[in-house]
Amino acid sequence: MAGGMVLSCTQDQPPPLYPLAQGKAELTPYHPEAPVEMILERHSENKILKSPSQQPDDRFGESIALTLNTLVVGAPNTSSGGTVWVFDLDHSNTAPIQLIPPHLHSGDKYGTAVAIEPGGNFIAVGAPHTKVDDKINAGVVYMWKKSKTGNNWNFDGAYSREDLPANSKLGSTVAMNRETLLAGAPFTPLFITTTSTSGEVITTTMPVDRFANFRTVAFHGVVATWMRDSNGDLNEDNLLQPNPYIANAQVGSALFLEEAQAIVGAKTARASEQVEAGKAYIYLRRKSGWSNQPSVSISQTGNSIFKGDDNTISGNGPNHHFGSAVCIKGSVALAGTPGDSEGGLLRSGSVNVYERIDSAWNPVQYISAKIKDRSDPKKFREDRSDDDMFGSAVGITDTHFVIGAPKKSINDLEQAGAVYVFQIKSGSNPMEEEFVVQLVQAKPVANSEFGAALACTSDIIAVSAPGTQDLSTLGQIYIFKRTEIDSQISWGVPVAAIQPASVLSESANSAANPVTAP
Repeated sequence: MAGGMVLSCTQDQPPPLYPLAQGKAELTPYHPEAPVEMILERHSENKILKSPSQQPDDRFGESIALTLNTLVVGAPNTSSGGTVWVFDLDHSNTAPIQLIPPHLHSGDKYGTAVAIEPGGNFIAVGAPHTKVDDKINAGVVYMWKKSKTGNNWNFDGAYSREDLPANSKLGSTVAMNRETLLAGAPFTPLFITTTSTSGEVITTTMPVDRFANFRTVAFHGVVATWMRDSNGDLNEDNLLQPNPYIANAQVGSALFLEEAQAIVGAKTARASEQVEAGKAYIYLRRKSGWSNQPSVSISQTGNSIFKGDDNTISGNGPNHHFGSAVCIKGSVALAGTPGDSEGGLLRSGSVNVYERIDSAWNPVQYISAKIKDRSDPKKFREDRSDDDMFGSAVGITDTHFVIGAPKKSINDLEQAGAVYVFQIKSGSNPMEEEFVVQLVQAKPVANSEFGAALACTSDIIAVSAPGTQDLSTLGQIYIFKRTEIDSQISWGVPVAAIQPASVLSESANSAANPVTAP
């Protein structure tokens, strides 16, 4: 059994950056009465969780989800067809639980996406390469339910869609809460035809035999939805499929759900007359369920504002892949653009911040990587370089924006990765933000892709590094606890310099406790 680990945090929380409960964002960050500038801009982890599978290239941390004291980690490349681990962060001596569904086959990619219901009672796991009947790569979402006593998990069903064809890859992304389940199928084609009698335009995800002519829109993508009824059962609801005429949009390639609203990324959609600029869509769930079209009007931005394309947020350059990562909390939304090449730095990346005012979403911030200048802590300097892919992962805590740059080099170690934490300056213009801290591995590992995925609560930031392939440096999860330094909120442990070593010596909860569904 690995050493102990305590991750709970009981200190009082400051006022949130956005009063989400009221449903309206106010760009008023928390500041103590006498703020003190932090000179140490880099912090390392409080704890590391290493892959229990002991399989190189298992992609442990390809997906992570966090709520309360429960961390869920996907490892889709294990030889068994993928696996998922559940860690109890409040009990360091408890072995992680391995969730193994029935009828799993090699190559199913179970664990590509994971989600946990905010109350911690349900877990959803995507297996997008699963064969359904005779449809290869149709995809399945597996559900697990926590037992009423103890910390055990019970298999609670598998969900697929008859109206999705082969190679849809349902479960590439998942999101859920107590009332609903969402799953992205970003490679689903659409078939569009017009009836000869009424001229009605019909859009389906499967060819209709009675129509002789139809247009195929390849790789458009959809998001499948389910609603929970009064008996607690999940029933199929609408397919979210905005703008059916955009081929290769990959709608559902990113997905985030918060209460009755969801943000959906379509990272390869054509936008602003640019190939693969990327789009994002925001949906509102009604009492009756989800509408298959976005139900709000959204302003667009990349690093400048575009007009004339309602109901989307989009990027503004070719291959920017806006919407590769998305997050929404109350009336604030984030969309990552890891392919942004602003200033001639190819794929350095960026993130846009949006605020909902009435029913419209407006751009309020454009963020790129920056850190404090050690020679003058009142100044900032750009920390961008080619291929950092800043914006590949995004999250919002109560007080901060958290942004991953998994391809960034650290100490000449390529693709070691970094995570940046920001807080908005009160009264700033849309091109200013306040850098808080850069999160890094205490011992960086080349090609580890630290920051490829992340998950946040008000007390913890969990960051994955799934890219390592050596037995001595398998995929890891890095835990950063909320702290205060000189009355300022920060995360993790300050480090004066990044260590050159790349072999980790500490792990936690590495002994497996498998749960196999009957």
